[in-house]
Amino acid sequence: MLGIQKWIWIDMDIFYDQLWVCLEEAWRMGHTIIVGGDFNTQVVFGIRELLLDEVAHSFDLVVANSDGDGEQHWTFESSMGVRRRIDFVLCSLFFFPHFQSQSCEQRPSAP
Repeated sequence: MLGIQKWIWIDMDIFYDQLWVCLEEAWRMGHTIIVGGDFNTQVVFGIRELLLDEVAHSFDLVVANSDGDGEQHWTFESSMGVRRRIDFVLCSLFFFPHFQSQSCEQRPSAP
C-alpha cells in the first residue's frame, strides 16, 4: 500500500509543478488566468487543499466556485452516495467580481 501512496504523491507533485510553470508564465505576462479542473480535493480539507491554496495565493487567484456546501453543489458522488465538490474553477482576483456577477443563465453557452 505504501508504494501506491508514493506514486500518487509523485504524480500529484508532477501535476502541481507543471501547473506552476504554466501559471508562472501567464502571470508574468499579465494574462487573466482561469483554470478549471478536477483537483480531487475539498476546500479546507487535507494536503491537496493546501497545494491548491498555495497555487491560488501565489498567483492572485480565487476559487470561484467555493460557495455553498458540497452536498448541494457537488461534482462527485461516491459509491456510498456521499456527495462532494472536488472540481474547482480558479480565476484571477481582479476578474472574480465579473465572474461572480453573472448567473449561470446569463453566461454564454458553449458552441
